[in-house]
Amino acid sequence: MSQANDNPLKRFAAYWVAIGIFAAFGLAAVLLAPIFGQGETTAADEKNATRRLAIREEVDAAQASQLEVSPSSVFESVGARLVASKPQAVRTEKQRDPKLVAEEAAEQPAEEGNEEESANSESAPNEQ
Repeated sequence: MSQANDNPLKRFAAYWVAIGIFAAFGLAAVLLAPIFGQGETTAADEKNATRRLAIREEVDAAQASQLEVSPSSVFESVGARLVASKPQAVRTEKQRDPKLVAEEAAEQPAEEGNEEESANSESAPNEQ
């Protein structure tokens, strides 16, 4: 990037232009908010509000019926099991490197069903 067109005066002017544009949009928002803002509620808004509250109550009741045990009572038992468990050492290199598992799977012979399909496809000539 060339530094020929960059100087402190241009940076200063750009800063104040940006501040002025920001202030102009803020002033416009404050002045136009009463005109375009939310007006009075209508009957449709109130009907939708009651409908939404009824749906919310149904959902809350359904969720409460599914929740048999309070979560706070479960935290103690789960925490005790986590504290009681002991970390296990890595026994094989496969536990550390998943690439080894993929390589081993690639080295193993294919399943019987796949062998028959591959034999049929190799013996049949490719007609075009």
